[in-house]
Amino acid sequence: MNIVFASCARVTCSYCGAYTMDVIASAAFGIEIDSHNDPSNQFVQNSKEIMKFSLSARVIILGVC
Repeated sequence: MNIVFASCARVTCSYCGAYTMDVIASAAFGIEIDSHNDPSNQFVQNSKEIMKFSLSARVIILGVC
């Protein structure tokens, strides 16, 4: 059961993440992307690169807030 749940959560997260990125790109920047069907889009790649924080960077960001 745990393996099925993990698999389902991974797929759901993928769809939700792609939809969220599409909404942010559209609302904040006025661009239309399809991040689910085109994961090699430059906006998608740059967004994923920005979100790669190390643990120390997360602690610093939380400390500043």
